[in-house]
Amino acid sequence: MYYISKNNLNILSQHYIRHMPAVNGQYESQEEMLAARKYNNNKRHKITYWRKKYKVNVTSEQYETFSKHVTIIKKALPIIEFIKQLEMIETEEERTTTLQEIVESCP
Repeated sequence: MYYISKNNLNILSQHYIRHMPAVNGQYESQEEMLAARKYNNNKRHKITYWRKKYKVNVTSEQYETFSKHVTIIKKALPIIEFIKQLEMIETEEERTTTLQEIVESCP
C-alpha cells in the first residue's frame, strides 16, 4: 500500500491532491496512483478546454456522458437556440412538447 508522504505533499500541488479518487490517499500500487492522477489531470484539462473553447460548463458528474457525445455536441452548438425552439411531434395521443421543455427536464 502506498501513501502520500509529507515530502511528496510538498512536491505535489494541492490541486492534484484534491482530485485524487482514493480514500485518505491510499492506493494498492504506485501504478494505480499514477493512473488515477493521469486520468484526473486529463479530465480537468478537457473540462477547462471545453469551457474556454465552446463556452460549455461541464461538471465532473457530466464528464463521461459529455465525452461520449462531444462530436455531436460540437456540431449542435452553433444551432442550439434554433433546436430549443423546435417542437417535438410524438403521437396524436400524446401532447406536442417543445424541445425546450425536454431539455429543461433532463438532469
